[in-house]
Amino acid sequence: TVGLLLAVQGGSKLLQPCEEIPPSFGDIMVTQSEEFKSLKKFAFSIFVVTAVDLVLKREAASDQVQAHMEKALKTSFDYLRSFLDLNIKASIDQKTLWEDTKETTDVVEAELGVLDALVGAADCEPR
Repeated sequence: TVGLLLAVQGGSKLLQPCEEIPPSFGDIMVTQSEEFKSLKKFAFSIFVVTAVDLVLKREAASDQVQAHMEKALKTSFDYLRSFLDLNIKASIDQKTLWEDTKETTDVVEAELGVLDALVGAADCEPR
């Protein structure tokens, strides 16, 4: 895209009609000076846009999908490991167990919801 922008900016001078009277040496120097100044401004603006893009760039959708999937699986397996190792809080009416299970399920479902939203974008990314 940068090359296209440079071509469009420089191409406008090449596509304009020729003047009937050839320009003087002074006119050529003024034109070259103005073109150089506009090229400097253009290069600086491209640098600023590129720097902002690099700083504010989000992680790739496929990497985000992988991170959310890993978090959902880790949460599920950690809870299963706690259950199998008998490390889950117990209460007489089992209310604590159900609340912990609901909290874990909510966390996993939230991660899977985000994952579901990102799968389409991740599938369209170049490999």
